[in-house]
Amino acid sequence: MTGPPRRREPRVRDSEPTVEINRRPAVGGGADEAPEIRTEHVANEDTLRLSVEWIPRFTLTEVTPDTVWIPRSGTVPDEAIDTENVARYGSRPNRWRSWRARWGNEPLFRNSLYLLVNLGLGAVTGFVFYALLAHLYPVREVGMVTALIAANSIVISFSGLGLNYSLVRLLPGAADKRPLLDASVTYIAISGLVVSTAVVLIPDASGHVLSGYLTLQVLFLCGGVVASLKAVGEVALISQRSAGKVLGSSIVLSVLRLAFPFLFTGAGTFGAYLSQVLATLAGAVVIFVYLVKVNQHRPRLRLRPMPVDGFWKLSFGGYVTGVVGGLPAMILPIIVIERLGAEESAYWSIAMLFANFVFMSSSAVSQALLPEGSANPAARIQLINRTVRVMCVTALPAAVLIFFLAPYVALPFGVEYARGTADGIRVLAISGLLVSGNYIAGAPLFFAKQIWTSFLANLVNAVVVLGLAATWARSVTDVAVSWLVGEVTNILILGSAAYVVIKRRSPEWLSST
Repeated sequence: MTGPPRRREPRVRDSEPTVEINRRPAVGGGADEAPEIRTEHVANEDTLRLSVEWIPRFTLTEVTPDTVWIPRSGTVPDEAIDTENVARYGSRPNRWRSWRARWGNEPLFRNSLYLLVNLGLGAVTGFVFYALLAHLYPVREVGMVTALIAANSIVISFSGLGLNYSLVRLLPGAADKRPLLDASVTYIAISGLVVSTAVVLIPDASGHVLSGYLTLQVLFLCGGVVASLKAVGEVALISQRSAGKVLGSSIVLSVLRLAFPFLFTGAGTFGAYLSQVLATLAGAVVIFVYLVKVNQHRPRLRLRPMPVDGFWKLSFGGYVTGVVGGLPAMILPIIVIERLGAEESAYWSIAMLFANFVFMSSSAVSQALLPEGSANPAARIQLINRTVRVMCVTALPAAVLIFFLAPYVALPFGVEYARGTADGIRVLAISGLLVSGNYIAGAPLFFAKQIWTSFLANLVNAVVVLGLAATWARSVTDVAVSWLVGEVTNILILGSAAYVVIKRRSPEWLSST
């Protein structure tokens, strides 16, 4: 018979006093065999620590206690730890259940996962939507609808007014969110209408698809406003850490987007585009229903000054930074086709298609981090550390997978595509890891409102990437190397600035860690 096992105390920093919340015996086993379950409140407001503490008379084999995290406001879930199995057999707790209880209740991971699924759902249903259009409508009408949807994307980009940056930064910490929501919805509705009207009046903006079609022009104006409002509603929900509700809206939009084309086959281009507008309208309605539920307030159209000082300055900085940051992706296809030819241009588009899987995973995690840090200023460094871990289970596996499967992922497009893109995809997969690092390094600058440092980094990145591609690149692989070099310069600038910011702000950003 062995002696009582050694008890391992939970790891708690000296600055984190614990308070016992509850103690109860586990289910199963006799008096000499039952461990105690103790839940302890750690200084972090959002979590409780659940640990197994062994009674001295317990004589089975030594069991190493696991630690899981649960919401502070919730109860200890039965599946969090396999107490019955531990009490009867002295075996380790079920690690899968512990992992699920920890990560499933981690807001940063959960919202990142929702956003990743949302991006994947949009990509898959978008592909199926265009496949349906190709089978239900003539080629000419499909081409016109494609141009209209692309024009809608222009409207969303230019009508955003940088609110996707300022809302995420300011809304979580606003004492009264209602005036900010009302003003945001009003200005986005106006800007969406103005930009949509500009697209209608400038024939080249829509590829002359709208010229001479009054009913289509009216539908496009409505679609532009609806899409802009839906976009700002999504930003508001993400800012309030409700990414799951954005996913719910996308599910509704996706289902209707695939159903409506069958109903309007006789209406030609108008019917095909109407399918997209109605699906977007349904998604927007769901978004605003969720906004009302989350805020207990129905956003109203009220034209008045923004209730937060410096809002427009922050919005403008975010808007300009985003535009400059997107220049390489927008201009490189033009440089490639002009400098390397149509064949290399096709290879580049396929290489970027797969690289975007890595880029999107990093973007989703970053979108989840920013509102978390804005809402919890004293936990920002802790949240950044968690983000690194989340990136390791999302972006890192995606990059490794794309890197090693590079010779095969493009085979569905043809053997020549696989040969022409393999090296470029590998280089872009490595770039994806640097993109993840840039998102992490940019977070402290975002929290500190140092938007112009991010602007400088994006500007240098754009100059380096486009300059190398326009003067040095001779193949798709060379263009990918240009992209990689640009990311290296980006992370050097952002990383240096982030180090300075964290060093200065660590006392206020570390108080709850």
